Amino acid sequence: MAHSPVEEVRVLFFNAKNMLIAIEAMWRGSVDEASMHVREVMKRAMPHGATAISSSTITQAATRRRVRRT
Repeated sequence: MAHSPVEEVRVLFFNAKNMLIAIEAMWRGSVDEASMHVREVMKRAMPHGATAISSSTITQAATRRRVRRT
């Protein structure tokens, strides 16, 4: 995900005990933008039986700002 040339939104699905059920890459966007639609997340959460979700995104710009430790 960190080396992708475009921004990608991934959604993590959890059960009632906050155990991870699935991770899905749901959207891809341009270098600096990827939109997220709640209705689409809910459509994917229902078949998994998820009771909680979390989203994750990383941009190419974020990977360039890494601090080098000496």
